[in-house]
Amino acid sequence: MKPITFSCEATLPHTPEEIASQILDLSKWPEFNGYGPLPGIKHAEFETKNVEVVGMRIRVTNRDGSTHVEEIVEWEPTRRLRLHMHEFSPPVSRLATVFDETWVFLRDAPEICSGETRALVDLVSAQARHRSAFGADG
Repeated sequence: MKPITFSCEATLPHTPEEIASQILDLSKWPEFNGYGPLPGIKHAEFETKNVEVVGMRIRVTNRDGSTHVEEIVEWEPTRRLRLHMHEFSPPVSRLATVFDETWVFLRDAPEICSGETRALVDLVSAQARHRSAFGADG
């Protein structure tokens, strides 16, 4: 079965380092209002925190009452970030067991102004379930 993939692209008025810093600032996580089938975030807290960043685990409580863990598995703040999302409770656990969220930063594209960053964000479910809910074929 092919994975479900969500992708978005945006030009943001921040440097990659500022974006990475905001990801580590869990007080900002409740600003996420949701995307597609993913609910908005109510609260986030570190389960595991370290100076290397890779391996840090963040326990998330969503606005619909569901929970999951996001683990930082790749951390190159000027180029690329990857978070592994898992340990979902229902209803998201009915959709997938794992999501990988990858941020790729393009600073030098000709259309990017000074102080801006083009961010490509891919959210891929490697073990998707119930694909027909999205109109996809098996």
